[in-house]
Amino acid sequence: MPAPDARARHLLPGALAVLAAWMLVHPYAGIRHDGVLYLGQVLHHLGLGDLHRDVFFAHGSQQDWSLYSRLMAPLYERAGIAQVSLLVLVPAHAATAVAMWMLLRPLDRELRWAGFMSLALMQHIYGGIGAMSFGENFLTARTLAEPLSLWALVAMQAARPAWAVAALGGAAALHPLVALPALAVCWLLACARDRRWIGLALLALPALALAAAGVAPFAALLRRYSPTWWALVDEVNAMVVLSHWDETDWQSVVFDFAVLLAAWRLVGGGLGRLAACIAAAVAGLLLTAALGADLLHAVLLTQLQLWRGLWLAHALALLLLPAVLLALWRTGPNGPAAALALAVMATAASLHTPTLLPVAAWAGGHLLMTRLGTPLSGPVRRLSQAVSAGLILALGALTFRLLWQTPADETAYLDISLAGKVAMAWPLAIGLAVAALLRHWPSHRAAQAAGWALAAGALLLSLQQWDRRSAWIRTVEAGLHVPHPFQAHIPPGAQVYWHADFSAAWPLLKRPSFYAKAQGAGLLFNEATAEDFGARWRLLAPLRQRRERCEALRDLASAHPPGDASCAALQEADVSMLCQRADLDFVISPNSFMRAPIAHWSVPGAQADLQHHYLYACSQFR
Repeated sequence: MPAPDARARHLLPGALAVLAAWMLVHPYAGIRHDGVLYLGQVLHHLGLGDLHRDVFFAHGSQQDWSLYSRLMAPLYERAGIAQVSLLVLVPAHAATAVAMWMLLRPLDRELRWAGFMSLALMQHIYGGIGAMSFGENFLTARTLAEPLSLWALVAMQAARPAWAVAALGGAAALHPLVALPALAVCWLLACARDRRWIGLALLALPALALAAAGVAPFAALLRRYSPTWWALVDEVNAMVVLSHWDETDWQSVVFDFAVLLAAWRLVGGGLGRLAACIAAAVAGLLLTAALGADLLHAVLLTQLQLWRGLWLAHALALLLLPAVLLALWRTGPNGPAAALALAVMATAASLHTPTLLPVAAWAGGHLLMTRLGTPLSGPVRRLSQAVSAGLILALGALTFRLLWQTPADETAYLDISLAGKVAMAWPLAIGLAVAALLRHWPSHRAAQAAGWALAAGALLLSLQQWDRRSAWIRTVEAGLHVPHPFQAHIPPGAQVYWHADFSAAWPLLKRPSFYAKAQGAGLLFNEATAEDFGARWRLLAPLRQRRERCEALRDLASAHPPGDASCAALQEADVSMLCQRADLDFVISPNSFMRAPIAHWSVPGAQADLQHHYLYACSQFR
């Protein structure tokens, strides 16, 4: 065991390196994605405006199953959006990091730091259509449920089931869908220690009996979506239907299982058992999700989104990747070639490069030969290693080129710094290089001073570039407790269609939003919401399809950057159609029409389609 002073020498530089890497690759972009929906739930709980008339809340919402809004409401009453986000995000991420550090306790300190570098630099996306990730840099109920779920695993590893139950209870109270996979893993860990825990599976029998008796919410277990309801789920909530997942989605799944199973065989001990239990639990949850949603269209099994267990699989796979690579490297003559082949798979999975079949065949073949103990000749091994190294460099170069050519978009693409793009393109190579430097942290004072200067410089660079909020996002975040110029013209309860970005309608106007695709997240759970939202989804289809065609042609021709107002612009005929066919009161357009707008508001520094906002009343078009 290292001496206390040696441990201290490695602790601070390791923490600085991981923090710098995290901030470069996972910059703070402010309120976006699901963060808007969770903010809206808090505002609805506070009774601000007239949001109960919004399609997302009118028939009930996910907040009915979570304490998140009740816990966060006092904070939002007293502080702004950005202040609350940072106040909660930073401690939650710190709690997540400490839990992960505790899970890696069986490993050497150097491998733990290498695992953290892997986690910091590689992407956290899991599931279908790239819509979900763990450790997000915007505030949702998942932000709080994830660390609690990880601490439940820590408690189970330490043989403290009572603490695990308490942590799981807290996670379930905040986000049941995040806690459920952790519960399954904890049960498998308990069964691995004492087979009597298998008897808990008998609890499924009363659940089935309650479902047969029609007792809510178990009745939904035997209930199926109606054809029209399922058609909307299938189209709007595509990520819950596994048949819609693409090659890059499944490539990440294959990578996670490959690392977890390799850790079970090569790392062993408590960590190997944890990896095996997570792999078994997630495999069962994925199979149940596919049967329940894709095949049976079962309401409850679809709503539970059991595939979300992949967040645990992906998190542990990233943490254990360096330990698995090192163990593979040491397995024999074929070890280095097998390790580099698995590194190719890890790189492709992190970069979401659609190379599932060739990469899986390349890595799988090497792992199989290593398992069988079939030695390769020296020239073949060297050629294999050179090919793997070349593939890692090439995949990174391709990704860097795409990141370099894709301009930042305030509502879709994050604004990543140049250093962040480099780190994102070659995450594994950079992470392992930094881990090697930490392993050989100098003891000589002069060399230590140089190391400290390098670590401090990296941290300052990362701090400087961490906050990547755009002018538009900053404006939205700053407007929660400030009257908006449009509010005087829009009476409470009026339905507003804000064409450019609906994230402003709730925090700035405190008014119901007539339509945004994100509001369709609720139709999965409520048929009345599906009927209401479905009518609006179909009504807006021509506008949505025209913009998608425009952006596809523009991107193909590379004529102008994403977010150009030419694709986001509304046509006067569109507004006339919406106002005449829908129960709509006001439209906010990024461009003006022949009719004079009621009011105009601009956001200096915002991109083209979010810089100007023109308010029109539907009465002007009827």
